[in-house]
Amino acid sequence: RPYNLTNRRLIPEVINALKRLHFKFGHKKIVVDLAGVEKVFPYPAVPVAGYIHYFKEKLDVDFEFINVPTYLRKIHFLSPDDINRTTTGVGTNFLDRVWLFHSSDDVHSLVNGFLASIRKSITVEDGIMQACEWGLNEIMDNVIQHSLEDTGFIMGQVLKDSQILKISIFDYGQGIFQSLRNSSYRPRNACDAISLSV
Repeated sequence: RPYNLTNRRLIPEVINALKRLHFKFGHKKIVVDLAGVEKVFPYPAVPVAGYIHYFKEKLDVDFEFINVPTYLRKIHFLSPDDINRTTTGVGTNFLDRVWLFHSSDDVHSLVNGFLASIRKSITVEDGIMQACEWGLNEIMDNVIQHSLEDTGFIMGQVLKDSQILKISIFDYGQGIFQSLRNSSYRPRNACDAISLSV
């Protein structure tokens, strides 16, 4: 049983549990009880949704989810929303939903949607919105260009009481360290790689 999807300790626990169930014990079907999940933050929800997607799509593991709260269905936690298969328009709220992206066109559509939704949700100064736009484009484009995978995940959420914007972007690709390892930068470890990438 998961905790509320607000605790970052959940990510390694989910990863280790999925690996153990599938690789060590050979399970091809995993039952996940989501009873009691009342709060959800993009981090850890997006990485957990991404790992579930990986096990479903890449390893052909079947999942059965029981006691699924309405909010988890609404945000597409169990099956992230693909921007190419979803009808979006001027009134679409891009926040509070786990999205998939596969290409630069997807990134463009999602970034524009996120920015419009953020503007509708909270008052934000132009400089902050420009930084948000740049950061989203840069990070999501890095997923497309460097992860060696064809899928990225994103979710954004505005905590209205505190006026905090939370965004999580995830891919199950090679990681920054592996991406830079054989480059002219030659980082010594993951911390070096992150420092070089900023």
